[in-house]
Amino acid sequence: MLTNNNINIPYSAFLNQTTGRPNQEWLLWLMNPSFITLNLGSALPVKSGGTGLTTIPTNGQLLIGNGTGYTLDTLTAGVGIAIANAPGSITISASSTLVTKTVDFTVADTDVCIINNKAGATCVATFPSAAIWPGREITVQNYQDQFLVSASSNVVPQGGGAAGTAILLDVSGNWSTLVSDGINWIIMRAGSYNNLLWE
Repeated sequence: MLTNNNINIPYSAFLNQTTGRPNQEWLLWLMNPSFITLNLGSALPVKSGGTGLTTIPTNGQLLIGNGTGYTLDTLTAGVGIAIANAPGSITISASSTLVTKTVDFTVADTDVCIINNKAGATCVATFPSAAIWPGREITVQNYQDQFLVSASSNVVPQGGGAAGTAILLDVSGNWSTLVSDGINWIIMRAGSYNNLLWE
């Protein structure tokens, strides 16, 4: 005897004329696993209200419009931001914000505030390319009476002018905030430890 592998559509009307509800034959047919598999195997196009995707999202993936449809992708963490993807949830939190350096250092992607605590000699900081981080802010502060300089001539002084290497004078407590303009690191704010502020 041959097995019927076709999905036989019920011949009765979809709605029962007496109850106004779907007939039992249709309900049983709609609950048939073969029918469900067949329909889920093809993506409903975006123009028809679907996503156009048949892929099951992984933890933290979101539907992102791409101009012609949707793409599944996760959020990208920025400076000082951590993203944790879990089943059915996305957690966004602050990551590393304050670090202390005791030797010459390279600014990490997560560094926001940096304390220079290198003793005995000028501290040399290697900043990331300003072109990669437009708008990023980094604040540095001295805990030692030592200069803090950049490894490259990519720091514009607070008063403007050509980019150089100077960041902090050799005074404990001096601080400055540098902001990337996409070309260099601009000193936007700065202060010394012992100064009198007038209003």
